[in-house]
Amino acid sequence: MTVTGVADELADGDQVFHVITAWALSLDERYHGMNPADIELTNVETPPAVQTTAYLAGTNWSPQLFDQLQRAGLGERQHGYRLQSGANLVSSIAWPMVDVLSVSLSGEYPVTSDWLMLFPVDQGVEVAEMSHFEFSPHDRMATWFFDRPITAGEYEIRVGPPAELDVAGSPNVATIRVQFSPGDLDHDRDVDADDIGLLQRAVRKGDVDAMYDVSADGQLSKADLDLLVHEILGTRYGDANLDGRVDTLDYSAWAHNRFQNDTTWAMADWNHDGMTDLRDLNVWNQNRFTSGSIAKPASEATFGSRTPRATLRSRTDRRSRMSMTSSTCYRHQEASSDTALLGSRWTRGPWIQNLATWPSWRNSAPLVKFRLASMAGVKLFSSSGYRHNRI
Repeated sequence: MTVTGVADELADGDQVFHVITAWALSLDERYHGMNPADIELTNVETPPAVQTTAYLAGTNWSPQLFDQLQRAGLGERQHGYRLQSGANLVSSIAWPMVDVLSVSLSGEYPVTSDWLMLFPVDQGVEVAEMSHFEFSPHDRMATWFFDRPITAGEYEIRVGPPAELDVAGSPNVATIRVQFSPGDLDHDRDVDADDIGLLQRAVRKGDVDAMYDVSADGQLSKADLDLLVHEILGTRYGDANLDGRVDTLDYSAWAHNRFQNDTTWAMADWNHDGMTDLRDLNVWNQNRFTSGSIAKPASEATFGSRTPRATLRSRTDRRSRMSMTSSTCYRHQEASSDTALLGSRWTRGPWIQNLATWPSWRNSAPLVKFRLASMAGVKLFSSSGYRHNRI
């Protein structure tokens, strides 16, 4: 006896069938009158190949961002950003706070929380845990919520029957590849000054491009730049080469590009006005000889994409300690403010006599400022018998 199953395209689960036998009638005496046992068969339900449309979102995304995604044809107001699907397609996600995955599934099969596998392609990536799950039979939308934002890296999102999620190439499992790179606005899998430059131009132009809305608040502003610089890159304004320190190398970038237009972060435009000028020098001056972020460092952010940088000495610790062996000092002839400008011309001035007897000087105070009528700063030279580091 041969029993052949036929796909009925009905989502009715496994079905049990019985083959009822009776007394056999045969001219062959060996079989005549035999009554074999009844046969029970189970027709196992085989789900059709799963077709999906997947969306990503964040629980703290603003309603304005969802609206922008729908208006731009990039997603749905209810579900978020729509992922690309297809062979060799990888969606690149620059938002740092993604903790919701929604998938619309074909068919009529009930979907449970274990229909999802978030498989990291990159080794060593810690996968976020699922906190809860929702399924809407009406539109067959399954939504997984994670306990924290998904960590940077490349993933395979596998959706299908739990027993087949680990089966390579299963037609019953939909696979979508996603690259999570917080702050990677140019999608080159590297977060660098080019990405800051793209965001600077977008903010300056007043764009409402949702793909650049790093803070997910529905608008482009300095808040997006602050998040990219301080939290994702873990550095400060004035760090042109993004090495984690604001130092003379960054000052050199300013000096090389000063008073030029159409400049970006790497060209020392740190106030995002498209020009490298004295305002940017002031930014460098405020953060000079410091390192690390003034906000939450990237190593502590759940979406961090870089190895945390070592913390150097604080700005106060790096301030100069000086000693005097002469009673002369120098005045600056070219400036009218109290900011010490590098590379300026200095001449001797007899403002302070017998400075070595000044108590606060003898105690080697961390930083001494002289503000006299036309005095812009103080610079000490070892050739005149003074020892100094920086002012």
